[in-house]
Amino acid sequence: MKTVLLLLILVQTPLFFAQLNCKTSNQEDGSTIRKCLHKNGTVSTIETWTKDKRHGNLKGYNSQGKELFSYHLRSYGGHASAQLTWFPNGQVKSVYYSDAPDGGIQYYHSTTQFDEVGNQIAFTEDSYDDKPTIRMLTVPDTAKPRKPVVEINRVLEKQ
Repeated sequence: MKTVLLLLILVQTPLFFAQLNCKTSNQEDGSTIRKCLHKNGTVSTIETWTKDKRHGNLKGYNSQGKELFSYHLRSYGGHASAQLTWFPNGQVKSVYYSDAPDGGIQYYHSTTQFDEVGNQIAFTEDSYDDKPTIRMLTVPDTAKPRKPVVEINRVLEKQ
């Protein structure tokens, strides 16, 4: 019984953070548009992707239609992606945005949090550029040059 209950909780947990009032439509050019709505019927988020799913955009709105955020998304050359959570009224609760070009050492992450009416209440970011840089200092040589003990390339005298 405990196993079944635990399995049920694990399966249902992602649904607590999912926006259930979403519809994806395919356009004539092959691109896709995914719209999620607030409870009052206004658009909460719009996510668009090109036909080949390489470029996309994500925009979020409050229940009065005011734009709260806009992100460029991509699925090549590293990634640029966003993960969302919602309030039960359809308002975006948080956006975690990640951008890592070419999968190298550069990266950018941010988390934006909103209240139930769409006011931004928190923002954090982290990037490769924020890390301390260690600069190598060259120390000048203070030792005076000395005359070599053995002179090289000198013709030896015959004995």
